[in-house]
Amino acid sequence: MSFVKYGQTVSNAAPVLKKFTIANSVVMTPSAAVYLSAGFVALLTSTNYFPLGCVDAIQTFTGVGEITTGAAGAAIGSFVGTYTVPSTNQTVAKVSALVDVSKHTLYSATLSAAPGTTTGSNLPGYYLAPSGSVGTTLLESSASTSSTSTGWVTWGVDPLNSTTNAIVSIYQSQVFN
Repeated sequence: MSFVKYGQTVSNAAPVLKKFTIANSVVMTPSAAVYLSAGFVALLTSTNYFPLGCVDAIQTFTGVGEITTGAAGAAIGSFVGTYTVPSTNQTVAKVSALVDVSKHTLYSATLSAAPGTTTGSNLPGYYLAPSGSVGTTLLESSASTSSTSTGWVTWGVDPLNSTTNAIVSIYQSQVFN
């Protein structure tokens, strides 16, 4: 699945949206976790980086929502949530991601295994690291009471997706530590 917005930790908070150009040759989806790599948004797939945030929308440089898949010759109206960024994006097309960088946003995040398989992954206050190659899951086996190199904190199991998801928020951000 991915990081689906669930709510806010503060009742009067709103998403903090910032526009960033997407790195070259990335397959980007809304709700993917991202970080800044050399000034451009890339998928968060490693514990070497803290999250910048999650993609809220994909748009052209001028702010118009994407209407194709990004593949050469793709038909207008073919965009269904995944966009293939060209290899010259950083300098030519400049397709951008609108990223929610707020640490107050709660997400229902898919875990790499069932919550609770590793002690604490189903409990509030445990920390998780990113998993996978597409920035859409958290590593269930990384659940720890130590916040070192994780970036995400759990708020417990998602009651609507209790066999696969946990409610999480950004604990340590690439921008707001």
